[in-house]
Amino acid sequence: KRGDAFSICVLSVSLTQNASLFQSIAKRLNDWENHRLHVEYDRALVYKLFVLEFANNFIIVLWLTFGDECRWSSCLDDVQLKLFIIFTLKNYLGRAVELAR
Repeated sequence: KRGDAFSICVLSVSLTQNASLFQSIAKRLNDWENHRLHVEYDRALVYKLFVLEFANNFIIVLWLTFGDECRWSSCLDDVQLKLFIIFTLKNYLGRAVELAR
C-alpha cells in the first residue's frame, strides 16, 4: 500500500505539471494559427484547453478503473479512494502553483 500512495502522489504532481504544459502548448498552437478576429482566437483557445484538460484529468479515471486487474465489485472502494486522493492533491498543488506565480 505504501507504493500505491507514493505512486498516486507522483501521479498528482505529474497531472499538475501536465496541466501547465498543456496550457502553454494550447497557447502556442493557437498563436500559430491565423485567426481573423480575436473572438475566433479565444474560441479556438478555449476549445484546445478544454480538450487537453479533459484528456489530462479523465484519462486517469479510465486507467485506474480498467488498467488495474480487478473487477467492479472487488476494487471500487480502492479506485474511489485513489481518485479522491489524486483530485484533492491536484487541487492543492494547482493552488500552490497559482500562488507561487
